[in-house]
Amino acid sequence: LLARARHHSFHARRESFLAITRIAHSATAGMSVSAAQCRSAVHLAFGAMLDENDSVRSSSRAILDLSLFRAAVKASSSLLSARVTAALAHVSLPIQLSSCDILSRKHIVELCQTEAILPALKPLLSRASLSVSDRIRVTHAILSTFFSVLVRRHSSRSPSSSIN
Repeated sequence: LLARARHHSFHARRESFLAITRIAHSATAGMSVSAAQCRSAVHLAFGAMLDENDSVRSSSRAILDLSLFRAAVKASSSLLSARVTAALAHVSLPIQLSSCDILSRKHIVELCQTEAILPALKPLLSRASLSVSDRIRVTHAILSTFFSVLVRRHSSRSPSSSIN
């Protein structure tokens, strides 16, 4: 199943991610999935961020939202940041917009190295060819990323004085 996620046919890749999603739902009903299998599935989903087919990118994004894979996503946060940055720098607008959809997820953007991602988002917003709905997607990603940066900076400050 994991090998099919790398297949040359986008139908096979999409079906592989959909099957992984079904397995994850079954795992919550009692079927066991190992941590190594979760890591492999998450790494494949990260790789699919750059897939040329929208249905493959969409089905792989669904994996990142499942609670079964949250620990594996968190453990691979540096790879996640690298993939999102690569997707934002990609020449294809649909791939760039797909990465904006990923950044709009709170549990994902909190794991990313947002200070490095924020500059990559700004040129995307200035593209003249963006539709209104695409501008909203990009703006939402920018705001989510910016908010994450502010929260990190605020939480890293130590209080200089306490109020009694």
